[in-house]
Amino acid sequence: MASFYQTIYTSITSSVLAYYKMKPTDGWKVVMTSTVYLLLNFPFSCLAAFVLKRKGLRFSLFIGSIAAFIAAWIKFAGFKSGDETFFWIGFAGCVIGSMSPPFIVNTSTLISKTWFPPKQRTIATTISSFCNILGTGACFGIAVALAGDANYNNDTGMIELLTLQAGISSVLLLVTVIFFREKPPTPPYKREEKVQETSFIHDTKAILTNFPFLCILLAFAFGIGSVNAFLTELNSIATAIGYSVTDVAFIGSSIVVTGLFGAVVFGVIADITKRYKTVLLIAGVSATGFYIWFSVNNMYQRTDAHFIMAMVAICFFGFFAIPLVPILLEMASELTFPVPESFSSSLMFGCGTMFSGIFIFICEALKQTAVDSKTGQTVVISMQNSMWFCMSMFLCSVFFAVIAKPNYKRMTHEKSLNDLSSQENISTNNTEQ
Repeated sequence: MASFYQTIYTSITSSVLAYYKMKPTDGWKVVMTSTVYLLLNFPFSCLAAFVLKRKGLRFSLFIGSIAAFIAAWIKFAGFKSGDETFFWIGFAGCVIGSMSPPFIVNTSTLISKTWFPPKQRTIATTISSFCNILGTGACFGIAVALAGDANYNNDTGMIELLTLQAGISSVLLLVTVIFFREKPPTPPYKREEKVQETSFIHDTKAILTNFPFLCILLAFAFGIGSVNAFLTELNSIATAIGYSVTDVAFIGSSIVVTGLFGAVVFGVIADITKRYKTVLLIAGVSATGFYIWFSVNNMYQRTDAHFIMAMVAICFFGFFAIPLVPILLEMASELTFPVPESFSSSLMFGCGTMFSGIFIFICEALKQTAVDSKTGQTVVISMQNSMWFCMSMFLCSVFFAVIAKPNYKRMTHEKSLNDLSSQENISTNNTEQ
């Protein structure tokens, strides 16, 4: 649900501006509710990596759930319409909430390794990573359904939206405290691993001098940064060329829905074949093509034909782009072994969100404005330059993925453990005979 909390305002930017009676050019203030998550994610990711190494999964998830709970109820306090002061109360909740995602989202690869055998690990990472992305799609749909009409102050709808996110955070906190366990009763391996403990500084040095991992890190950072910036600015990008808030909701939700199918398909393929680099290139190159298609289509004002083309392009983009997240995370775990999986994933998510924040600021700087002759107000007339920028950053992501040389260290290690376990079983059987 981290993405749901992060995009709760930006998914309905124009509606939020109308609700709090803010200026049309104050969209950057709404964007900041999402950007603050991205800018603070990197330092909190470093802290989360340290906490995961020292305290483990359950403690990390508890910290993240507590932060989300407190933040959600502060946002709820900012429900009053017509007063920008209450918007800033909600913004304060976003600042506190920015601490939550690193302690929850960054655990995906460690959960997969701790709870699942190697043959199920990629699909487990896919599911846990996708649940975070699912929050973005859910937010586009739910926020628009409850409080998405920018033509009037829907007090009831906004209160319902803020109550919903506060209620969800409360339930998830209870579930984490009551039901989540640090590890399964029995390990999911034939032979339990004995990994030598290393210091935090040693792990940092090991991954920062690993060139293939650095390529994967940059591929992840540019890719996540591009998509996050695009989704954050989607309302401004689309409404500037005639799309409605409802159209934006369809586009944003479609990325997630088709991404679900793509994540399942590519996750299963990667689990069966273990050819992460090949799967990564097929998905990355295909996603780039449809990203370009959407960007070119975005040059024209909305018509029914252009809306259909936009939906087709964005659906295929989601199908190929969303699976890149778990595949890149699994590749990073392979390349950095025996460094803990949570360390590499924390660094990747931290860099990805930091790049996202930087890209959003650049997108805001690239938008074109003009003074409306009728109202005298400054309005956004085009975000096409921002669209081109997001697309070019995704191209950089694919480039770094291409030059990364795969070296599956963890897979080799686990194979040797399984071989050793099989030999011991054979020896035991021979002795008994």
